[in-house]
Amino acid sequence: PPSPPSTPELALPTLDNYTRIYRDGDSVADTTSLTYRTDAIIRMAAKTNTTFELINFVPVDLEDVEIVMSFYGGPQNVSVGRIDSLPAHAIFELEYPFVTFPDREFTDQDGVAVDLANYGSEISIAFGGVRAGQECRSNPAARCRDDGDTPCDWCGGSDWFCCSATRSYTSSDNCHRENVVFYGADGKHRCAKKGVHVSFDYRGTSTTMQRLERLKSVPWTLSLKDFDGSNSPNNNWRDDPEPMHARLWTALILNVAFMYSHPDFADRMAAEDITDNQGVLMTAEKKRSVLSKLLSPRRFNLGVVARVSGLGGGSTLGVAEYVLNSDFFYGQQRGGVTYHELGHCLGYSHASSMTYPTNSAGFSKL
Repeated sequence: PPSPPSTPELALPTLDNYTRIYRDGDSVADTTSLTYRTDAIIRMAAKTNTTFELINFVPVDLEDVEIVMSFYGGPQNVSVGRIDSLPAHAIFELEYPFVTFPDREFTDQDGVAVDLANYGSEISIAFGGVRAGQECRSNPAARCRDDGDTPCDWCGGSDWFCCSATRSYTSSDNCHRENVVFYGADGKHRCAKKGVHVSFDYRGTSTTMQRLERLKSVPWTLSLKDFDGSNSPNNNWRDDPEPMHARLWTALILNVAFMYSHPDFADRMAAEDITDNQGVLMTAEKKRSVLSKLLSPRRFNLGVVARVSGLGGGSTLGVAEYVLNSDFFYGQQRGGVTYHELGHCLGYSHASSMTYPTNSAGFSKL
């Protein structure tokens, strides 16, 4: 039989013609404006009718990155391009491969040839061209939203848009409902904006790409925050977090998510002696439930502290610069600071060994 069509290699701009995120010298506003997700760490979004934006939030260069697209009402999981080398923290605007190569056939996940010529000029973008088709992850009250101080992912406005199986649209009337449509795909409830008809994914066979594949099971939304906008001397937050801190946080948080999602970690945690806020040992079932809660959809507002080692609780997760440096340069967690603060994020106090170990056992010791 004839060989399936080859996946075209995407020609990236030269090193002189592309931009990195989190560049030294970027303003605090620019550094804290970006939001990323562990389950979509290579972020892609429709940009114009013929181009899409790609941001690599991974702090290392990637090799052989395959770009996959799905078309609402059309072909699904189509391999449209391959990037031989994708620089760390790079941002590109790329032309759709089926625009660049209008006569080429592409292949879907089953290796079946797909003709995308009809999509070459019909990827219309509505109201800013943001993400399309993000899966709602909770059950009856499924929702896609951003709980931080950033614009609505769907309409670009300042008010949140929630999609749900019960058609609960928004917490405010100011979200542009007329730009929103609902549809089902593969039996899953999804939401998208009118005029945005594509979604993106990535895959690869390299060791790093396989690790990123596992992170797709960890739906965390992340961004660096300036918790001391007035630069007050009366708190424990560092004044003006720097791009360096944002870069280091991408490394730390991805390592944390990778460790917690390791197939063996749940068993290790279930076997560890861990006490609750009353000092009572948790059952194995309870500890598995705590880990499941941690790995569920959540937001972490990342910060850099001063005068203390860390601060955490709710969606706030902050560590000192030396913790970020130690993890990045030496692969070590000084005193388990990050894990201690994650214990607070999960609602545990210092009375629980989810924060400080008891008899050399606890969450941070894992």
